[in-house]
Amino acid sequence: MNIAILGFGVVARGTCEILKNRKEKDINVAKVLRRNMGSTKQVANDAKFLKPISKTAPSKIFTCDIKDIIKTKSIDTVVECIGGDDIPYSFCEAAMKAKKNVVTSNKKMLAKYYKKLITLAKTKKVLLLFEASVCGGIPFINTLSNMSNVSGINSINGIMNGTSNYILYKMFEEDLSFEEALKGAQELGYAEADPSDDIDGIDTKNKILISSNLAFKTVNNLKDVHAFGIRNIDISDISFCKKHKLVCKLIASASLVGNKKSQILIDVFPTFLSNKDSFANISLNNNMVRINSFGLGSIDLVGAGAGSLPTGTAVVSDLLLLNDGKEYKAEISKNIKINNEQNICDIYFRNDSSIEKDELINFIESLTKNDITVSNFNLKDDDIERLKLERENGKDIVVYTTSNTNTYLIFGLNVIQIDKLSKKFNKAFIAKI
Repeated sequence: MNIAILGFGVVARGTCEILKNRKEKDINVAKVLRRNMGSTKQVANDAKFLKPISKTAPSKIFTCDIKDIIKTKSIDTVVECIGGDDIPYSFCEAAMKAKKNVVTSNKKMLAKYYKKLITLAKTKKVLLLFEASVCGGIPFINTLSNMSNVSGINSINGIMNGTSNYILYKMFEEDLSFEEALKGAQELGYAEADPSDDIDGIDTKNKILISSNLAFKTVNNLKDVHAFGIRNIDISDISFCKKHKLVCKLIASASLVGNKKSQILIDVFPTFLSNKDSFANISLNNNMVRINSFGLGSIDLVGAGAGSLPTGTAVVSDLLLLNDGKEYKAEISKNIKINNEQNICDIYFRNDSSIEKDELINFIESLTKNDITVSNFNLKDDDIERLKLERENGKDIVVYTTSNTNTYLIFGLNVIQIDKLSKKFNKAFIAKI
């Protein structure tokens, strides 16, 4: 197999490290696309790094022009490790039109262009594989595809972002502030200088949409997935969790509901879980995904969420599938759409400063066009599970006030209404309970 690698950053280098570590040398790195050549010394060092897995002359292995790769007929597979969306999509599109298979780790591109990429691969009779795009250190995508084809998927739930999990874990275990935990993640290389995609739930949003599309053999749009991040969490929220034997995790969820499972409920929320839940025990920057299927019930997959070698391992696993003439199928054979109006959630709501109860109640009433039941929640003694059971017996919307004038429990809003609430009070921290 002759491959070209697009990009030469963390994932690309991790992929090369895994290839170098294999005894079999049946995958040849024929070309590497880089943004610019850099210094002569850097190019020489990089060429030396690639020598054990490349038959190309060191002076010819690097290029800054995608056309050099597209027009080389001996290259049968392109490995996309650039990141971003529009530019890598144009490169992958050109590769597939040239009858080359594509392996990618790029969740942002896949989430945005899923339908176009899957359709083009089918039209051109090439393969598109993307194990590394979601939970890179877990064999998740292949497993999900196989389970979907064998017995059908009912739901997917998971911790899909290692950066946010590291931050929440450190806040809970070491009583760090959000800022302190984020700084630690950045120092370890888990978080970028601009961590917005991680802490605002955008990265997780991309991943759960890809997972949902694959599992349910359909396609939906990013704009229909509501994601709430951890940017506004502070130590008072962690204290609330500890007081009530809860743990906070950023959880992505997608499930089939309705008559004949004709609708999808999907969201990303910081979530208060029982400290006995399996998700609660996922430490540091690890990931966990739970898949529920008709045939197997629930299975949990746990592992490293990202990083050079875990993600590189996922890329190489796709290359080996291709090399063995195998694949996992990503199909678009159904038209199952997201129904946000029916996605009813119970939430914890804390504003960064005191707000008048009437202001909050009036705004919620304007969202729902219904009267709101207002009750009191005793922070010291009351049990959240008891409140949730009471809510299941009624259909009204309930706002529970607390002795903390900026903290409320709100039961019965859908994700569209919660999104409007978060935009109205944009400094508030919101978590599903």
